[in-house]
Amino acid sequence: MKSNNKFQHIENQYKDHHIDYELTNVFEIAIPFWKCIKSIVGEKETEIDRFSKIILESIEAGIKSHQEICAFLGIKETSFVTVQFHFLIKNGMIVEKVNDNLLSYTLTKDGIAFLKKRKKIKELEIVPFEFYYNDLLKSFFTSKITIDQQEKNNIKKVSPANYVLKETRRLTNTKINHQNKPYNLDSLELATYFNKETNNLTYFDQESSSIKTHKRSILFLAIEYTNALGAQRYDIRKYKKTVEKFDTYQLEEKLSKAVTEYSLKNPFLI
Repeated sequence: MKSNNKFQHIENQYKDHHIDYELTNVFEIAIPFWKCIKSIVGEKETEIDRFSKIILESIEAGIKSHQEICAFLGIKETSFVTVQFHFLIKNGMIVEKVNDNLLSYTLTKDGIAFLKKRKKIKELEIVPFEFYYNDLLKSFFTSKITIDQQEKNNIKKVSPANYVLKETRRLTNTKINHQNKPYNLDSLELATYFNKETNNLTYFDQESSSIKTHKRSILFLAIEYTNALGAQRYDIRKYKKTVEKFDTYQLEEKLSKAVTEYSLKNPFLI
């Protein structure tokens, strides 16, 4: 046993955790993650502007020609604000017709639905989407976790806590190498994760295939067990350098298996 007084309480707590295995070491290990920034085209519903709404109401009232609508609104037929007609056409609210060189408009089903407040305009917005990626598990990672609900003054409050991500190059701990840089992310998985993490936008597309990545790591405790044949397995546990408060070990259970598999090809030199 490579005893370390700093982790004596961990040794005492977990020494008999696995039958046929002896606890042989406890050490800090840096698990690889990626901080990623990717430009995403998001879609959101928005209220139509007042000017466009008046145009729709005018057409509904029977004022349908371009000339008549402009006269009703008190604007020139060549005014720059008439770009709103193109906006409404592009969004499927109206269609234009030309008869005897006279331009007129007709409401579509979507235009009628909008006036009856059954539909909203959708617009696209390009946003920088920042997220984390678990290198070992090759999956998206949310650094924010939620601990047990606590009752205070008869009001239930959820106390948030975050995993502490550190710059890998600054760490001197035992490290697992970054091997799975997230270049080609599955579009469906990215869309699902984006929609989960973003409140006011839904995923529409990627602006491009490019992605900015930065190496990050989270410190965990690795509890090493060895059997009579010398085979080793590792249990990964979070602790105060990772996050101050926590209640589940779902991530750590997956990491334990992944770190054990990694060690078969890349033995740790402690």
